[in-house]
Parts: sequence; structure tokens; C-alpha cells
Amino acid sequence: MPWEPWHEVQFIDSPAMDLNTDETIARIDGFAPDLVVIETSTPSIISDVRTADLLASGDRPVFLTGTHPSALPEETIQLGERFAGVIIGEYEGPLLAVAGAISESLPLEGIPGTAVREP
Repeated sequence: MPWEPWHEVQFIDSPAMDLNTDETIARIDGFAPDLVVIETSTPSIISDVRTADLLASGDRPVFLTGTHPSALPEETIQLGERFAGVIIGEYEGPLLAVAGAISESLPLEGIPGTAVREP
């Protein structure tokens, strides 16, 4: 899959930057992305799902990635109420496909390497 250079990204490492949830959300809202991706693992899954649901406002899709969503994609989706889905395994290719689908206003369902919440 070719690199699509028009996707502008911002990387926020909240624990390393000592940001609480409200500060993290404020930074993300200030950037106003079309897509939010949260890297998570089992120890932080509950907190990360809560944050994902808070960020999934309006039409902004939020996807979780990492070991926990990869091992338990459907269970991870069921932990939340609003975030769009999870990216399973190595996420570079599926993430680029998700970003491309969003920029083209295409459905997110059926992208290989993802599991999405049923509407």
C-alpha cells in the first residue's frame, strides 16, 4: 500500500508528557483531527476505553490499537459505547486504509485488520 502524504498527524504520549485525561482531550480537540488512534494495553484498557469514548464525539472516529485490542478485538469493542473500533495486529497498513476511507467518506466496515462497532 503506498504512503499517502496528505494525512497530517499529531503524536501525544500522555503518560510521558504527564497529561491527565482532560489535558489530553483538550490537545486533541485543539488539533481537531478527523481520526484519533489510541495505543493501549491490558493494564490501561479500562481508562483508555473511557478516553476513547469521550473523544468519539460527533462524527470523529476513534480506534484503539495494541496488544489488548489485538488479542481481544470484540471484547474490547464491547467495553466501550462510542469509539469506532480496533485495529488488530501491526497497524500501519490498516491504519492507512482507515485514514484513506475517512478522507474519501467511505465506510469503515470491512477494512482488513480492523474490527468496527456495529451501528
